[in-house]
Amino acid sequence: MKMRTFLVYSAAALIVLTGCDTTDTVDKAPTKGNVNGLVVVPVTADDNGTLPAGCSTLPIPGGYLPLADANVTYIDTNGTAVLSQMTDDCGRFYGNIDTAGLTTVHVGKEGYHTMVSDMTSFDNGGIGWGIVSTADVNNSFAVRINTEGQSMSYVPKNGTFKYSVVDTKTGRAVLGIPESQVSLYKNKDEVEITDYLFNDLDADIVLTLDASGSMTADLTDANGTAIGTGFDVTYAASKAFIDELSGNAQLGINIFDQQITFINNAFIGDLKLSGSFKYAADGFERDKKSSKFVIDIYHPNSHVYEANSTLVPEYPYTTSEPYTWGGATAYIDAASTAVEKLSNRAAEQKIAVLMTDGGDNSSVKTITDVIEEARKADVTFYTISMGSFTDQNLESLAAATGGVYIKADGSDISDKFADVLSEIQYFYEVGTVIEANTTAYYRVDVVLDGETVSGIIDYNSTIPPQPQPPVDDSEGAQLYAKCMPCHGAYGEQSAYGVTAAINTMDSATLKSLLSEYKAGTRDMYGYGDMMHMQVDTYSEDQIDTLSQYIPTLLTQYVESIADSEVSTTELDGETLYSKCSACHGVNGEKAALGISAVIGGAEAGIIAADLFEYRDSDLNKYGMGALMKGQVATYTDEQIESVAEYISTLSGE
Repeated sequence: MKMRTFLVYSAAALIVLTGCDTTDTVDKAPTKGNVNGLVVVPVTADDNGTLPAGCSTLPIPGGYLPLADANVTYIDTNGTAVLSQMTDDCGRFYGNIDTAGLTTVHVGKEGYHTMVSDMTSFDNGGIGWGIVSTADVNNSFAVRINTEGQSMSYVPKNGTFKYSVVDTKTGRAVLGIPESQVSLYKNKDEVEITDYLFNDLDADIVLTLDASGSMTADLTDANGTAIGTGFDVTYAASKAFIDELSGNAQLGINIFDQQITFINNAFIGDLKLSGSFKYAADGFERDKKSSKFVIDIYHPNSHVYEANSTLVPEYPYTTSEPYTWGGATAYIDAASTAVEKLSNRAAEQKIAVLMTDGGDNSSVKTITDVIEEARKADVTFYTISMGSFTDQNLESLAAATGGVYIKADGSDISDKFADVLSEIQYFYEVGTVIEANTTAYYRVDVVLDGETVSGIIDYNSTIPPQPQPPVDDSEGAQLYAKCMPCHGAYGEQSAYGVTAAINTMDSATLKSLLSEYKAGTRDMYGYGDMMHMQVDTYSEDQIDTLSQYIPTLLTQYVESIADSEVSTTELDGETLYSKCSACHGVNGEKAALGISAVIGGAEAGIIAADLFEYRDSDLNKYGMGALMKGQVATYTDEQIESVAEYISTLSGE
């Protein structure tokens, strides 16, 4: 049975919902008929992010604004436009509409992409609001595979693959995409989609906030205008983050200076508040108002500590206890505490968001310790540095756990928190029947306004042991850590299934490419914005160091897979081929390192001739002569002939 779930926000979760009309009151129904929809667009740098008057209680996702005066057209099974409406100032369209025979809704406005969404998303009987997003017509889209730290070799749970679709200019997710706009292919053949759903974040999250003394410093924006202290901007950003967080998520809050405090009910009790306030005993809270009151506790000048504070508290409770934090910075130890608290949680995702305004100066643990802990506990880190500094440890922690490192200047900290939410909160799952021992490329195609964007999943249910990352503390290795999730531990992977293996490129080429990405002048494969974000913080010297380092990975990769060496007396072709499958695939179906020909099913004589040349001469097809020579250097003539014969029997699919 096919399962479909769409993005619908339940009105039951809302206490008050006034519409955009000034005549609405809190006593009126939050929905307007059996059909209720919202059209939204991502917030851009040109927007102030403020919702129009009267729209604040609508379930508009964080990082998006309503799109007024958009044309909404209802389409029937014959493809005929039956009815049209215009969205109001809050991006709403609604009414009591006979939906029999209606299949899709088309949303358009001059200057914006025309988007298609499923009628069932909005025909909800007045229980909630369906949401569809669009974007500036000049913006393009991209599919990002949710790889959960396994790069492109992703073994899905229950036969489903996770992916998000984003507007590449803003990085925001595209919401409300129906199954009718999605196709799934196994290798080159389309396969049936058995499950399709939009995930609204089933996660346990720990928000880790810097409360060191430096957070009291005054900040200014790019124009030199005062915007408050580090505490002020983080206070506002954290409350907005909590407001925008999915109701499915449970949030823990971790506050640090040189000491680490994971907030729970015992800590709240020690504050001796002036009123009764109960918090989750284990520190993981679903109630947003309670979580936001902890942010009141976080700010040293809030009403909790100062009766005349201008900061409006969630609850009017005060304490006579002194403010707990304000010392040095131990964010590495704080990150370790976040992992500890998340390690035994049962949610589908375990996410740590870490924000600091300065380098670590008092932790006991090292960043290597925390990376190892996070990997074992399956915790993903999203790290944010606030200010002009770039922190290599924060970059490495995010890259090594499959997350993202983000720089903020203070004035944009709320936007950066919203960027994290876009990364973790909105993704799709598409399922199909996957037989045991399947090795294949799966491709997700999504059609948006006539443009098809794709994501590749290199699926192998029997993935051979992958090479372990090199043990290397050099600057080049540290810089490369943020490249590793997409390009592999040794630069051996085809990022997103479209790039060549970067370990085959020379340093001059790499330096030129990275410099163009940093300047924002290159957009190869549609990932220019993503790559710009990756290298924007790198100096010219760092780009040079990284460019020199990456080519050395090819030799390290050859050495790492040499451990799979087989006996010189082994003549079984299948056994001999086992050391080839990591690059070429179990069935010889892969383009090794993203650039070679598929070898499965090739003529045995041709394969053998190439292998002899790799072993005995200087054959250098695709620039991989050194790698291949290392692979077959110890093979006898008989072994080469045996493995070539075996390769010729493979399907190549």
